[in-house]
Amino acid sequence: MKKANRLYLTALTQSEILAKQITKHLQIPNFRISIKKNFHDVESLIRESKADVLLVDLDITGSDPLDWIITLRKLGVKVPIALIGKPEQTKGPSLKQMKGLQVQDYFERSEIWRHSQQVIDRCGSLDSERRKKRGTKAGAGVEIILIGASTGAPEILPTILRKLPTNCPPVILIQHIDYALAEKFYKEMAKVSGLIMGKQVPRQRLLSGHLYMSTGKYHLEILRGKEGFEVGLNHGISKHQHIPSIDFLFNSCSTITNSVCAILLTGLGSDGARGLLALKKAGAQTLVQNKESCAVFGMPEAAITIGAAGFVGTPEEIRHKLDLLIS
Repeated sequence: MKKANRLYLTALTQSEILAKQITKHLQIPNFRISIKKNFHDVESLIRESKADVLLVDLDITGSDPLDWIITLRKLGVKVPIALIGKPEQTKGPSLKQMKGLQVQDYFERSEIWRHSQQVIDRCGSLDSERRKKRGTKAGAGVEIILIGASTGAPEILPTILRKLPTNCPPVILIQHIDYALAEKFYKEMAKVSGLIMGKQVPRQRLLSGHLYMSTGKYHLEILRGKEGFEVGLNHGISKHQHIPSIDFLFNSCSTITNSVCAILLTGLGSDGARGLLALKKAGAQTLVQNKESCAVFGMPEAAITIGAAGFVGTPEEIRHKLDLLIS
């Protein structure tokens, strides 16, 4: 293996014995091994792109590792995963179970030291397959972030936007707000996020590290251009109550791409709910604010009621999921 193909191998286990065996028997020059005891630390490595292959010990106390894997997959995390079972778990999970969890391999604990070279080779194969998929459209992550917000959102949006990575996917924000205050609010959100403000022009290409927001009496829509995705201003007559409309933005994107993370936050009414459902049906990741943290639960409740929410949580939890998706 060349240096460029360095493999970050992360093992999730609470067993000191297993951790030592992994470190001792799987350590080769191109492997960078990390041992973590909890899900949060592993997720941090995923966000930092320092987890190319995961080894997950089935003997984890406190939480079910399989439930955690299901959550990761629902969020679109595609890191290859191999399970590790105790000696008495000789049969391991069934092939059907592994496919359902999108788990790629299974090792008995004893294989780590008895057949270490085979384990190394299989982990290397998982990484090679990951690298191939990453270069294809099917393996691409989130390309666009959409946010719909209304009453109460100006107070919690900084939690979600603060210090986003400079190379994060373009963020398109619809905030129901007085037109006279919109430009100032747009600048504040750009400062909080560290992203570059997009221009208020009829049509422009969506760029990484940029924030786009409607500041006038017009909708925003996602379009497909010659060089990629674009955002356009739409001044047309609308059936939507709000201008700009969250539903208008969400619906425009649902027919263009499913490489999307769409977030619906606190607000009165139901704007964004049906558009979010269209995005979810198209395969997008949909995150909705929970009742307890909402100033007004109208829009999130409408989305949850019709089955548009892929994940429901606090602003802090939504940001955490977003970090995982764009890592």
